[in-house]
Formats: sequence, C-alpha cells, structure tokens
Amino acid sequence: MFDEVDEGTAIYKLANATEQLPVPSRMVHNNIDENVPNPLKNLPQDWYLQLTREMAHIITGERPMSDNIPLRP
Repeated sequence: MFDEVDEGTAIYKLANATEQLPVPSRMVHNNIDENVPNPLKNLPQDWYLQLTREMAHIITGERPMSDNIPLRP
C-alpha cells in the first residue's frame, strides 16, 4: 500500500547524511542544513514508515488519538 509510486502513496526511507546517498546523486538528505540545529537530523531511515503505521492504528481504532507522537525517533 505504501509503495505504490504510480498512485502517489510511496514512502521511501530517508538519508541523514551525504554519505548515505548514491553517487552520483542530485538528491538531498534529511540534514541538508548541516550548520543549522535540526532535531530531526538523526531520525531512523524508516521514520515516516513508522509514523504511517501508527497513524493506521489510530484510524482503525486500535490506538486512541493523542497530541503526542507515539514513537521516539
């Protein structure tokens, strides 16, 4: 479901540093502003997949809705 590129639902793993990108690459990584403090710079590569899984649990009623993200990066 979350890998359907042609349907616009694809969620890809992310890179946190230039070294994790393919060479040559025109892609950017999660911490592109390396000189700016970024609380998201050390996220796991599958962070957005984890969030999507948690959102699915909330939508299906398996978990109550909350103001807090139920995961720790």
